[in-house]
Amino acid sequence: MNAHKILWLSDVHVTAEGKTIHGRDPATYLRRALDHGLGRHPDAELWVISGDLVNERRIEEYQRVRETLSDLSIPLALTLGNHDDRAIFHRVFPEGFRDANGFVQGRVDVGSAWRCLLLDTNVDGAPGGAFCARRLGWLRAELAALDGRRGLIFMHHPPIRLGLPGFDAIGLAPEDRAAFADCVADFRDRIGFVGFGHTHMTPQGTVAGVAAVGMGSALYRVHPDFSEVAFFDDPDAPGVYGLVLLNGDGAVVHTVPCGGD
Repeated sequence: MNAHKILWLSDVHVTAEGKTIHGRDPATYLRRALDHGLGRHPDAELWVISGDLVNERRIEEYQRVRETLSDLSIPLALTLGNHDDRAIFHRVFPEGFRDANGFVQGRVDVGSAWRCLLLDTNVDGAPGGAFCARRLGWLRAELAALDGRRGLIFMHHPPIRLGLPGFDAIGLAPEDRAAFADCVADFRDRIGFVGFGHTHMTPQGTVAGVAAVGMGSALYRVHPDFSEVAFFDDPDAPGVYGLVLLNGDGAVVHTVPCGGD
């Protein structure tokens, strides 16, 4: 049996036309990652982008994201990161996920055995994330309704402590991490892995015994520093995306470089 394939991006940080980050046009790098992924995996069934769709929460940035994604040949699942604005996202992507509380979270089935759940951890205007009672209620209900499928949870903020002071200070609050871990523990036999972004790195760990996998940015990398709060950007390193393979044995995540300058 052939594996089902998901392509996964995070932290694309699209800017308005003419603005760059480290001399790179994020929309160009987003397009490069899309072409790289689908060029090598035309049988992929879904693109997931786990937040930081834009850089400055401006409507023209979201319009540029939409334009860049407009000819995508497979379904697309988006959620938000700390650089995003929920209200503007809904204006530009009215067909995007919107739960009963207005959060950008929803579900997409892949094959007959897997379901992707996208969780919105955005807090308007803040670098850190949240997993409040309303989001907890949504996730518990979705995990309870998997009906024999296995779930993959995608979110922006890491659900675990990374041991990196700079990022742990702008992750989920400790009480939110604990609530998320309790939820995962109650459904751990139904969850393949939890995927997150935010760090521009690829850290891995576990939450309540379930794999927690970080995905780097398609734009540029960050190197870990375990004593300082500074982030050490590497603007010369190639961006990356994830290739998720789903089969009867479970889920495998590959991190794929997609070119530099």
